[in-house]
Amino acid sequence: MNREEYLKRLSFLLKDLPEEEIEDAIAYYEDYFEEAGEEKEEQVIKELGSPEKIASRVYVMYAGNVVEVGKTKEVFEHPHHPYTIGLMAATPKLTGSGIADGIAGDIPSYINPPKGCRFASRCPRCTQECLEAPPILADMEDGRQVACHHAGEEAAV
Repeated sequence: MNREEYLKRLSFLLKDLPEEEIEDAIAYYEDYFEEAGEEKEEQVIKELGSPEKIASRVYVMYAGNVVEVGKTKEVFEHPHHPYTIGLMAATPKLTGSGIADGIAGDIPSYINPPKGCRFASRCPRCTQECLEAPPILADMEDGRQVACHHAGEEAAV
Protein backbone atom coordinates (compact mmCIF):
# COMPACT_ATOMS: atom_id res chain seq x y z
CA MET A 1 0.00 0.00 0.00
CA ASN A 2 1.46 3.37 -0.94
CA ARG A 3 1.05 6.68 0.88
CA GLU A 4 -1.99 7.75 -1.17
CA GLU A 5 -3.79 4.45 -0.51
CA TYR A 6 -2.93 4.70 3.18
CA LEU A 7 -4.39 8.21 3.42
CA LYS A 8 -7.59 7.01 1.71
CA ARG A 9 -7.83 4.21 4.27
CA LEU A 10 -7.13 6.65 7.10
CA SER A 11 -9.93 8.93 5.92
CA PHE A 12 -12.23 5.88 5.92
CA LEU A 13 -11.20 4.91 9.45
CA LEU A 14 -11.92 8.44 10.62
CA LYS A 15 -15.05 9.00 8.53
CA ASP A 16 -17.38 9.53 11.51
CA LEU A 17 -15.39 12.57 12.62
CA PRO A 18 -16.41 16.08 11.55
CA GLU A 19 -14.85 17.01 8.18
CA GLU A 20 -12.36 19.50 9.65
CA GLU A 21 -11.08 16.89 12.15
CA ILE A 22 -10.55 14.35 9.35
CA GLU A 23 -8.59 16.96 7.40
CA ASP A 24 -6.49 17.76 10.49
CA ALA A 25 -5.74 14.07 11.11
CA ILE A 26 -4.73 13.49 7.49
CA ALA A 27 -2.54 16.61 7.52
CA TYR A 28 -0.87 15.33 10.71
CA TYR A 29 -0.04 12.00 9.09
CA GLU A 30 1.16 13.63 5.89
CA ASP A 31 3.58 15.73 7.99
CA TYR A 32 4.50 12.64 10.00
CA PHE A 33 5.40 10.76 6.82
CA GLU A 34 7.58 13.59 5.57
CA GLU A 35 9.54 13.64 8.86
CA ALA A 36 9.58 9.91 9.64
CA GLY A 37 11.40 8.61 6.62
CA GLU A 38 10.63 5.68 4.39
CA GLU A 39 11.24 2.88 6.93
CA LYS A 40 8.81 4.28 9.53
CA GLU A 41 6.26 5.11 6.82
CA GLU A 42 6.22 1.47 5.68
CA GLN A 43 5.74 0.28 9.27
CA VAL A 44 2.70 2.52 9.85
CA ILE A 45 1.16 1.62 6.50
CA LYS A 46 1.60 -2.12 7.12
CA GLU A 47 0.05 -1.85 10.59
CA LEU A 48 -3.05 0.00 9.37
CA GLY A 49 -3.24 -2.15 6.27
CA SER A 50 -3.88 -5.16 8.55
CA PRO A 51 -6.24 -4.06 11.33
CA GLU A 52 -5.87 -7.38 13.14
CA LYS A 53 -2.23 -6.43 13.82
CA ILE A 54 -3.44 -3.40 15.78
CA ALA A 55 -6.24 -5.03 17.78
CA SER A 56 -7.57 -8.57 18.13
CA ARG A 57 -11.15 -7.34 18.66
CA VAL A 58 -13.13 -4.48 17.17
CA TYR A 59 -16.15 -2.57 18.45
CA VAL A 60 -18.21 -0.93 15.70
CA MET A 61 -20.25 2.05 16.89
CA TYR A 62 -23.06 3.97 15.25
CA ALA A 63 -24.57 7.15 16.70
CA GLY A 64 -23.03 6.45 20.10
CA ASN A 65 -24.10 2.80 20.36
CA VAL A 66 -22.04 -0.35 19.89
CA VAL A 67 -23.63 -2.28 17.02
CA GLU A 68 -21.12 -5.10 16.45
CA VAL A 69 -18.31 -6.71 18.46
CA GLY A 70 -16.00 -9.48 17.36
CA LYS A 71 -12.57 -10.61 16.29
CA THR A 72 -11.19 -7.90 14.03
CA LYS A 73 -10.47 -10.12 11.04
CA GLU A 74 -13.91 -11.77 11.19
CA VAL A 75 -15.78 -8.46 11.47
CA PHE A 76 -13.82 -6.94 8.58
CA GLU A 77 -14.22 -10.02 6.35
CA HIS A 78 -17.82 -11.00 7.22
CA PRO A 79 -19.71 -8.16 8.92
CA HIS A 80 -23.16 -8.93 10.37
CA HIS A 81 -24.67 -5.55 11.25
CA PRO A 82 -26.08 -3.55 8.30
CA TYR A 83 -24.00 -0.51 9.32
CA THR A 84 -20.78 -2.55 9.40
CA ILE A 85 -21.69 -4.06 6.03
CA GLY A 86 -22.17 -0.53 4.65
CA LEU A 87 -18.84 0.62 6.06
CA MET A 88 -16.99 -2.29 4.50
CA ALA A 89 -18.68 -1.63 1.16
CA ALA A 90 -17.48 2.00 1.36
CA THR A 91 -13.86 1.00 1.98
CA PRO A 92 -11.46 2.20 -0.73
CA LYS A 93 -10.58 -0.70 -3.00
CA LEU A 94 -6.92 -1.39 -3.72
CA THR A 95 -8.02 -2.75 -7.11
CA GLY A 96 -8.72 0.78 -8.30
CA SER A 97 -12.47 0.23 -8.48
CA GLY A 98 -13.08 3.26 -6.26
CA ILE A 99 -15.31 3.90 -3.28
CA ALA A 100 -19.00 3.13 -2.96
CA ASP A 101 -21.45 6.00 -2.70
CA GLY A 102 -21.73 5.51 1.04
CA ILE A 103 -24.70 4.61 3.18
CA ALA A 104 -28.01 6.11 2.07
CA GLY A 105 -30.47 7.74 4.45
CA ASP A 106 -30.48 10.36 7.16
CA ILE A 107 -28.18 10.39 10.17
CA PRO A 108 -30.22 10.47 13.39
CA SER A 109 -30.19 13.36 15.82
CA TYR A 110 -27.71 12.91 18.64
CA ILE A 111 -29.67 15.39 20.76
CA ASN A 112 -33.07 13.75 20.22
CA PRO A 113 -32.33 10.19 19.02
CA PRO A 114 -35.15 7.97 17.74
CA LYS A 115 -36.78 5.63 20.26
CA GLY A 116 -35.96 2.55 18.18
CA CYS A 117 -32.79 1.55 16.39
CA ARG A 118 -30.60 4.56 15.60
CA PHE A 119 -29.65 3.04 12.24
CA ALA A 120 -33.28 2.44 11.16
CA SER A 121 -33.55 5.46 8.83
CA ARG A 122 -30.60 4.15 6.82
CA CYS A 123 -31.16 0.40 7.08
CA PRO A 124 -32.44 -1.76 4.22
CA ARG A 125 -33.65 -4.35 6.79
CA CYS A 126 -35.75 -1.85 8.76
CA THR A 127 -39.15 -3.06 10.01
CA GLN A 128 -41.72 -1.63 12.41
CA GLU A 129 -39.93 -3.38 15.29
CA CYS A 130 -36.77 -1.40 14.47
CA LEU A 131 -38.67 1.89 14.68
CA GLU A 132 -40.26 1.06 18.03
CA ALA A 133 -37.56 -0.62 20.14
CA PRO A 134 -33.79 -0.27 20.33
CA PRO A 135 -31.97 -3.54 19.60
CA ILE A 136 -29.95 -5.20 22.34
CA LEU A 137 -26.37 -6.36 21.78
CA ALA A 138 -26.96 -10.12 21.48
CA ASP A 139 -24.61 -13.07 21.23
CA MET A 140 -24.39 -14.75 17.82
CA GLU A 141 -23.51 -18.39 17.14
CA ASP A 142 -20.08 -17.42 15.80
CA GLY A 143 -19.09 -15.74 19.08
CA ARG A 144 -19.77 -12.19 17.96
CA GLN A 145 -22.26 -9.73 19.37
CA VAL A 146 -24.62 -7.75 17.17
CA ALA A 147 -27.27 -5.15 18.04
CA CYS A 148 -29.89 -5.76 15.34
CA HIS A 149 -33.42 -7.11 15.48
CA HIS A 150 -32.64 -9.01 12.28
CA ALA A 151 -29.15 -10.29 13.14
CA GLY A 152 -28.52 -13.66 11.57
CA GLU A 153 -31.10 -13.18 8.84
CA GLU A 154 -29.88 -13.40 5.29
CA ALA A 155 -30.76 -10.14 3.60
CA ALA A 156 -29.34 -7.99 0.84
CA VAL A 157 -27.79 -4.89 2.35
